[in-house]
Amino acid sequence: MNDDMHDHCRHDDNQPGDDESGADSPGEAGLDACPFPCETCLEPGDCEDCLDCLFWPEAYVDPPARPQRHVRSDRVAPSFAASLATARDELGALDRIGLAVRSYRREHHLSQRALAARMCVSRSTISRLETDPSGVPLGRAEQLLGALGWRLEVRPDGDDHEPDPLTWGVDELVARDNAGRRFPPFGDLETLGPDEQVSPGGHWDRHQLWRWQRPQPWPGA
Repeated sequence: MNDDMHDHCRHDDNQPGDDESGADSPGEAGLDACPFPCETCLEPGDCEDCLDCLFWPEAYVDPPARPQRHVRSDRVAPSFAASLATARDELGALDRIGLAVRSYRREHHLSQRALAARMCVSRSTISRLETDPSGVPLGRAEQLLGALGWRLEVRPDGDDHEPDPLTWGVDELVARDNAGRRFPPFGDLETLGPDEQVSPGGHWDRHQLWRWQRPQPWPGA
């Protein structure tokens, strides 16, 4: 804005013939006087804050109002509450593993690469845990979750707690054959006394501590 424009917008009581609005004063260089009362422009250089002066001699027109958007009543988007409830109902064990890893990263402000370096694993392992843990061996996933302060839990459907360890007896927790395998869960398992602990095949260095007998009738017969 040049000095001529500021002279139009500035009020000077010492100039004869000027009224309070400055509308009766002729402008410089053949321009008419600024038709607006310059309450904003108190001195040269203030015109940058006055839209009327910036647009003069053109009239400043407010931009047209945006038309109101019409929303069709027959199209209703599902609410976030409903979507959240559905997602929570569909959560599975694999989903919870990924959410647990993401929760740890969020709490400690770690990227996948930073967490992988902290746990001495590859970044792709962290990515698989978060997106599809089915590709990670169960023992490995349990180990990594334990390092993050989480653990896997197996419990009956509808129960909020894991079964008490007393639920399982010696036949499940202790008894093994000579190859270190559990016996079948059906049938009769008998503990052998010292005189009966004969190794099959005559190997006296490997004693059989248990005797398992097939149930009668045999399942599937």
